[in-house]
Amino acid sequence: MSTQASSFIERRKQEQDHPLGKVRPELIAEIAEELELPVATGLPDATCRVQMVLRDLRPLLPESIISRLDDGRISAAEICEHNPAVYVQTFQDGSYGIVMTSALPEYLYRVARPLSSALIRLESNPSRGLELDELARILGEIVWWQCEGSFGPDYEISKHQRIYASELAMRAQRFLVAHELAHVMCDVEDKLREERPETVGAVEEELVCDYIAVQLSMHASSARDDDPNFHMLSYAAAEFALQSWSLLERLGDHAPVADSHPALPDRLAAMRQALRDCCEDEAAFEQIVLVADLIDRAFARAADLLPDIEARFSVEADAFADAIHALLDECSLEDVPDYSRFREEIRPILGRGYPVKLVEAVLSPVIDGFFLANRSGSPEFSDEEISRRFRRMKLLYSLQGSYSKPMDTLLECVFSRYR
Repeated sequence: MSTQASSFIERRKQEQDHPLGKVRPELIAEIAEELELPVATGLPDATCRVQMVLRDLRPLLPESIISRLDDGRISAAEICEHNPAVYVQTFQDGSYGIVMTSALPEYLYRVARPLSSALIRLESNPSRGLELDELARILGEIVWWQCEGSFGPDYEISKHQRIYASELAMRAQRFLVAHELAHVMCDVEDKLREERPETVGAVEEELVCDYIAVQLSMHASSARDDDPNFHMLSYAAAEFALQSWSLLERLGDHAPVADSHPALPDRLAAMRQALRDCCEDEAAFEQIVLVADLIDRAFARAADLLPDIEARFSVEADAFADAIHALLDECSLEDVPDYSRFREEIRPILGRGYPVKLVEAVLSPVIDGFFLANRSGSPEFSDEEISRRFRRMKLLYSLQGSYSKPMDTLLECVFSRYR
């Protein structure tokens, strides 16, 4: 059945190419191997991530929701957008469109990685990973970089921890999609409508939807996984999703909707009540919330850093650029630059992040500066000065293919102006 929702979803999907469609084929096997997926599974396409979540939830949904999913009155998809979001839109014909942006899974995974580095330690190497204060700092920085539209810092993470991060992020997506489905249930389910008093407003509905989403997520986990550790992970992912969003709101990238969204502590309390109602006893509840409690402490510490984070990072970004310029000067004194030393000593500096500052204060001035001097023919630039600028530029050029894919992208963007 063609509905306004299904037409809306199809139109949004066609507006832009989804980034997953641009993954080079040779990378699919590499990423699948890292995440221990069958190579044939590869990566999900632009619609598959939402559909995988719906398949997990489907056996738990009421018939009124299943029938709407089947006939198009509820349409859901992932679309290409740079702001992390998931939302439901209601249409005049009574249909619903559930949209998850491509930036949401990316952001959740970016935050889940340091969390997994801190929380998951192998018995063979328990010291490998982040401590709480370092984790809090990195979480704050990742949110800051998300607001800047950039990538974050380097830190130690094992293959096992990356797999855990992927699971945490995927289960967080499941909770968020379940929350949006719960809004639809509040509209269309007769049973829910009868039980809700007329005075229930938008804030109360959010709490109801959090409750339903936790119940759906936990029952989906029980149906799919026998390992109790995965139940801990599923619940932790629900709180993790809201904590991650709350940090974005506090930094100003997403203004909180005060009239319709409850305070974070109220939402977490409703979610824990939903979990209690899923558990056989208090001991089971306490066991499941262990990981969520650790995540809560990490986010609370990260939130403490946010009030002065922009000023502090601005100072640190300046120091970052100064350190690279100093290293460029030291490694370009001879006719043949000291490539070996530069590549070795630049790595920990670049590991701090600050890609926007890197382009503005290092790459563009150094690369543009050489071509300006070389092409000007002005006596202002001596042969010695042009040679010095050329050596500094060659040091940067030597990083291509030897550091990271994001770094290659930044270098390519600047160098491409002169090709």
